[in-house]
Amino acid sequence: MRAKIEFRLRLIEERAKKDLDRVLDLMKQTFAEYQSHVDEQLIKELGAIDDCMYVFKRAIEDGSPIQPLLVLDDNRFYVDRKILLFPDPPPPPPLPLEEGRNPFSFTVEQLMTLVNKFTQMAPMGIIETPMIQVLREMAIAGFESGKPTLPAAWAKLDSFDYKEMFIESFGDQTCLDWRNFLINIADLPYPSIEQLQALKAEYAERDLKKEVIVTRKDYDDVTLWFDNEFGDTIEADLKLSLAKPLIFNMFKISNDEMNYFDMLMGYCRAEDPEDGLGMALDLLLDSGFILQPENCMREDEFDKIHPRKIIDFILVNFFTDLLNLTETVELKYLPRLTNQEVFASKENEFEISEDILRRNKGVRKDYGDLSSTDSETNRPKPERVLYLDDDDEMPAKYTCEKWQMCVPYEISLALIMNALNYYALSPIHQHRILNIEQRLKDLYTERGTGTHIRAYRLTTSDLFKELYATTNIFKKTNIIQTVEKIVERKKDSSKPV
Repeated sequence: MRAKIEFRLRLIEERAKKDLDRVLDLMKQTFAEYQSHVDEQLIKELGAIDDCMYVFKRAIEDGSPIQPLLVLDDNRFYVDRKILLFPDPPPPPPLPLEEGRNPFSFTVEQLMTLVNKFTQMAPMGIIETPMIQVLREMAIAGFESGKPTLPAAWAKLDSFDYKEMFIESFGDQTCLDWRNFLINIADLPYPSIEQLQALKAEYAERDLKKEVIVTRKDYDDVTLWFDNEFGDTIEADLKLSLAKPLIFNMFKISNDEMNYFDMLMGYCRAEDPEDGLGMALDLLLDSGFILQPENCMREDEFDKIHPRKIIDFILVNFFTDLLNLTETVELKYLPRLTNQEVFASKENEFEISEDILRRNKGVRKDYGDLSSTDSETNRPKPERVLYLDDDDEMPAKYTCEKWQMCVPYEISLALIMNALNYYALSPIHQHRILNIEQRLKDLYTERGTGTHIRAYRLTTSDLFKELYATTNIFKKTNIIQTVEKIVERKKDSSKPV
């Protein structure tokens, strides 16, 4: 019995050991699994924390605020873009648009600086040779301040270069209108005479007192010739948009008023100075100062004309009118005359008539035995017009109204004095004024009535030809190109041989 009990106890002991071993193994397995899970969870959470720290690190380094909500949930890190911690920042203001920098061309800002400087020195516009010193001082001031007041190439010029530039561009003038200088360096489009006349008409409508003055508001309301133009680049467009206030400041007589006639006359310029004078005369046609052609006829005019020229004049005009009346008539047959029939008369009237007709066309030809009455049937309009009071036939260029108008002596003198700024000369230069006046009086006496002269005789005179050749009167002057040549020459001279 005892042995049986001991056997059963050993069985129970063995069973207990096995169960305990099983439980122990299960506990070890469970612990290992738990440890593995904990390690895995720790790694995930540390990874999420690392991701979160990386976001904070980059935000701090970039100096950018973190707008969306950052979520660290268990072992997950994510950005909740649906929840914003603060609203979107406003967009940054656009970068200011600046004019393009050219080493030879002025910006509107630089031109405005010059206007303010010259206005303080010479409110009426006339300044003497110290303009060179002003430009040199502005170049130095711009270099010291780091804000250039002159283009880069201009800042490198010395006093001798500036003097050469002014002499080549304006002639050897003692006084210079700084507005004339700015017009030629502004690098803006020049108006046509049609555009100037349109501006004059619009300003005149607003000038109720007829004082050739408009207010700033009226000036801003009128469209200038370049307001609707576009440049090649957006920087060029900016310059055109900024140029309108610049022109007002150039010709203003107060902060709110401008002399528009000075502005219009200042832009009467062309590549050919004769065309520039024509533009000025066109602006003066309806001013009451310019007279009709008949007022330019001298009392002794016919006494100086050769009788043959009077006959030519009558015949040319007669046949011109006759041909104008009959040019639409179609001739189906016109018999050719023989030389004997043509020259039957001793006076040779037919030959003389045909020669006059052909000369009216500007053509001279020896027709020999081929003369016939059908030679002028379909002739073109003459390119040259004959006037009784002319020494020679007049080129077609001068047949338009502006060149036939009578210009009073006072207007011519005023145009010259204003263009050359002689009215601002000191007494020591009085001989220049007297010389111009005397030569102009002689011109009016010899080729006019003494008090009036036709415009074409004025512009073709030796006096005006000399002015055109030695000054920039009524002429577009490319000062920028002159500076380019000076700079290029200085570069070449500085190169080692």
